[in-house]
Amino acid sequence: MGVAKGTVIKWIKSGRITAYNVHGRWRIPYSEVERLLGGATRRRMAIYARVSSSTQKGDLERQVESLGALGCPQLPQRRICGNH
Repeated sequence: MGVAKGTVIKWIKSGRITAYNVHGRWRIPYSEVERLLGGATRRRMAIYARVSSSTQKGDLERQVESLGALGCPQLPQRRICGNH
């Protein structure tokens, strides 16, 4: 949500957020998080692929395609990091 833990606890105590204390830990229902974010939730995913040498670039590209298809066929943002 992009706010500090202390802020969330203040919101819970003031009644701004519905939460439940379970064995000393606060639990916030997912529906409450969606409400706070206005229904706009974002998910992040990281995939990892590697090859041993630069001559295997084709293998690397196939790995990235396969991993992307497993997680999300339409990756919204792609960033490929590599050793140069």
